[in-house]
Amino acid sequence: MKITKLKVLCGNDFQYFSEAIENNGRYYYRINNVTLEINEYEYNHVISNPYLYYFSTALKLHCSIENKKKELSKRIYLNLNGMTIEEMIKVATEKFREMDWLK
Repeated sequence: MKITKLKVLCGNDFQYFSEAIENNGRYYYRINNVTLEINEYEYNHVISNPYLYYFSTALKLHCSIENKKKELSKRIYLNLNGMTIEEMIKVATEKFREMDWLK
């Protein structure tokens, strides 16, 4: 496994650290705890040019990471404590019915 640590820049300003990973012919890009599988072309380009600007590989991967983070946060929200939304509604409805509103 080869991990290349990158300083992602926007212009001359530092934005964040990321990692380009090669493992047994498969390629990944990671920012914090979010990892994407990428192709060899993207892997080589983000290493050689870790700048965020229009049409750069770094910008494309940055946007993909942001979309994946949003998707993961939706899944976490919708799958709270391993319950589906239907189960959560059922539990909430049962709790609501158990309340004695005439006290």
